[in-house]
Amino acid sequence: MKTTRMDDPTAFRTAAEAFLCADEMRHNLFLGLLATLEKQPEVYPDHGLWIVEDAGTVVGAALMTPPHNLLLATPARAGALESLIQAVLQEGLVLPGVVGTRPEVDAFVDLYTAATGGRVASRMEQALHVLNTVSDVPVPAGRARPALAEDFELVVEWNRAFSTEVAPENTWDEAETRRRLSHRVPDGSGGGMRIWEDGGPVCIVGFVDATERIARIGPVYTPPHLRRRGYAAALTAYVTREMLASGKTGCLLYTDLANPTSNAIYHRIGYRRLCDGAMIAFEPAVQAEQPGVGQGGRQDEARVAGSEERNLGEQPLAGLLVRHGLMPRDLVTASTEQITHKMVNRAVRGRRLTPHVGKKICNALNRASEGHYAVGDLFTYI
Repeated sequence: MKTTRMDDPTAFRTAAEAFLCADEMRHNLFLGLLATLEKQPEVYPDHGLWIVEDAGTVVGAALMTPPHNLLLATPARAGALESLIQAVLQEGLVLPGVVGTRPEVDAFVDLYTAATGGRVASRMEQALHVLNTVSDVPVPAGRARPALAEDFELVVEWNRAFSTEVAPENTWDEAETRRRLSHRVPDGSGGGMRIWEDGGPVCIVGFVDATERIARIGPVYTPPHLRRRGYAAALTAYVTREMLASGKTGCLLYTDLANPTSNAIYHRIGYRRLCDGAMIAFEPAVQAEQPGVGQGGRQDEARVAGSEERNLGEQPLAGLLVRHGLMPRDLVTASTEQITHKMVNRAVRGRRLTPHVGKKICNALNRASEGHYAVGDLFTYI
């Protein structure tokens, strides 16, 4: 078995397309990113592409656009993951993480951490959903419209907010985001974006061609203070209908399994769970062996990552941030106790924190808002 790195996306497609299209739904993200590398190379100027072959037959593949995680294809034969990992390590690459469907993503994590001595720093359980027919959902006040050129800055900001909320451990690259969205707002070769308008923009939903036959929906974002009014459900249903009317045979979207609210909304629209996956971030062995780095900040963050991951629902902290016009980064800036963006975003989303970390976030909120809140005002469980 042999793994080869390729730099030319078109040559990679020639070699791997039949393998990837054999299961185009599971490989929709892979095929979509490959199309971006071919058609809009400036979006991801730095990238890596790997194919795994066994006796001339492609049996595995991977793609990475640093600083993002490695994207893993479903291997066709045993030994493909081992060959891929060996090739990555021989290049001297340190992976920030991996994204893929199960069970292969779990097998990759076990093999990679065993080979490197690293560990899992965080994990988001995901589900891939598919739809062929849209169900009716209640329509709130307002209307859907395309995102226009004058909406570009709003779309960038809400993409940042979405990314920070969903995956706070990931690095948000504003320049890359602007390059990517420039092909989507207004509608372009990189997909499009729709806005629900109700006295002003209240929700955005994006879409992109995953393959010639399938559209992928996302991101879906409503600011916290405008949620629970039906905007996201109505706009997602609208965009999904629009994609099917354009000739697509199906639509896909990814959900965070720790968010039961969004999963229930998409189910009502007609989306059905196809398979599960995970987005996993690694912590290299060198960091794991240095618990004193950051004089407590790293240790506290590790305790957050290692504490119970059950989602307890959006916490009162989210409403307090909106009330005072604050963002998570404002608490990080105000803190004198070395809290991180990851801690604050986990706190807002309802990931269980230790009382010690909860107190630090409370202190930061009081400094940033000049308030006098107690920990119990921020969280429902501490």
